[in-house]
Amino acid sequence: MARYAASTAGKKTGLLSGTLPALLLFGLLASMACLKYLSLHSTVFDLGVFLSNLYAVGCSGEWQRAVNGHIQPLMPLIAHVYDLAPDSAAPLALLCFQAMVLAIPALLAASRWGLFAAVAYALYFPVWYNGLFDFHLDFLAIPMLFSFFLAAEAGKPWLALLFGLLPVLVKEP
Repeated sequence: MARYAASTAGKKTGLLSGTLPALLLFGLLASMACLKYLSLHSTVFDLGVFLSNLYAVGCSGEWQRAVNGHIQPLMPLIAHVYDLAPDSAAPLALLCFQAMVLAIPALLAASRWGLFAAVAYALYFPVWYNGLFDFHLDFLAIPMLFSFFLAAEAGKPWLALLFGLLPVLVKEP
């Protein structure tokens, strides 16, 4: 019983200590991406095309846009996030959603390996590049692959297989 209490206390502390790097990562990614958009430094070809496609999939029901150019089966799900926000705030909602999803692995890293792992993840350049380069569905691959590594390390091969196959739904290679 004492062994369980000691291991549980460590995990609670790890999760609480990982909250700060995750919140900082979310706050910085969301604010920097939104300020980039609001200062008109976003690109039409990246963010503009995604906004057009998400509007067409979500509001007009043109689901074939999810397979136009790139095959992106998760686009209809993300289109619902787009639909939740008013038209003028939809780009900001998508950028904040992207920042939130990219910050989740920092919490998972802290609960599994402690504060240092959460800070290392928060400082990892590809996370920042994905978070600040407009909006792409590719950002979903980071938490999926992170969950794959967590499941593989925990000795759960079927769960690892599931998380290992999920990035196929993000975009074709």
